[in-house]
Amino acid sequence: MIDLGRVIRVSVAFVLGFGAMVWSGAAGLDQLGSPRTRLLAELNALRVAGDLAPLTASPALGRAARWELQRLAGEPAGTPPSPPGILERVARERGWKGAAAPRVLALRAADAELPCSAHAGATWSESPGGRHVLLDIRARHAALALATDARGASLCVLVVG
Repeated sequence: MIDLGRVIRVSVAFVLGFGAMVWSGAAGLDQLGSPRTRLLAELNALRVAGDLAPLTASPALGRAARWELQRLAGEPAGTPPSPPGILERVARERGWKGAAAPRVLALRAADAELPCSAHAGATWSESPGGRHVLLDIRARHAALALATDARGASLCVLVVG
């Protein structure tokens, strides 16, 4: 038997993936198949499967995610993400007004043939720390920033708050 509630939740998560284009700086409908959109839809599907509300777009967290991405791009591989206190200060300076303290997940993939966006969802959802951030019941908003650093490594930064 089909669980209508689950169908509706998964559909909402998919639609929110389209909304990710707007707050992540995508140019328009030609970006619907972008790695960013697919990754955000994948992460929201994980939340919906856990009976949590999907994360919605936050331009302020998007600005904080881009700040963190730029910081990590200039650092050597293995550099940890910013601590929650620093990230929260940066997010609030950029307009974040949410109640939950923003948390960050970051991934660097050295293989240019397999960008981090292709496996970030699985990596984050399979690690205890990543699952803790992704499935935080207090989290309501998210932003994702993607880039390639000067060494050709693919970087993904997800800020959830």
